[in-house]
Amino acid sequence: TLLYVARKFLHADILFMGINFGRVGFLAEICPDGWEAEFTEIFVKGNFFVSKRIALNYKVERDGSVVSSGCSINDVVVCRDGLARLLEISIKIGKDKGLLNFRADGVIISSPNGSTGYCAAAGGSLIFPSLNVIEICPISPFLSRIKPLIVPDHMSVFVEINGTYQDAFLTIDGQEGFKLSAGDRVEISKHKHKLCFLMPKNTSYISKLKEKGYI
Repeated sequence: TLLYVARKFLHADILFMGINFGRVGFLAEICPDGWEAEFTEIFVKGNFFVSKRIALNYKVERDGSVVSSGCSINDVVVCRDGLARLLEISIKIGKDKGLLNFRADGVIISSPNGSTGYCAAAGGSLIFPSLNVIEICPISPFLSRIKPLIVPDHMSVFVEINGTYQDAFLTIDGQEGFKLSAGDRVEISKHKHKLCFLMPKNTSYISKLKEKGYI
């Protein structure tokens, strides 16, 4: 719910705060039990801080035209669709002339906020939410030594689907999707608006990672 709402109102530059009715709750810091005390600390006593995090912008180009675009809070994923056939993927980073070419089930382009999600399950790094970086994490690469790669957020990441018969799908935060075709190019970059969370002052990212079993 919070991911959906954050995408819709990212442009408004407002503060978000969540109460965790889910299972993991990395975005929703406040527990349903005892929320009154947390609200008192935050809104009455002023014991809070604002956590500013980057979000992602994406667009899909097909035959020179933009056919899909939007924003993402956690990640943009290019993955195979339909039959269990590996994708042939090329990745270009910023203005660097070198290409990363590999075959895999797909690739995850993640913000630091999303590093504890699909990225973590695929073997990516855990990243402090306040860092201004973008993570590139291949999904089950075949006969390749390619590792997850973290790049500065001022660089755009371009993902291209190669091959003639490639069934692929673009997924946004695991909630929205778009069918990709061979030759499509997906550009992912830092969004011009930052995601701002109102957090209790005693929040500890390391403690949360330990509590949720990540470390």
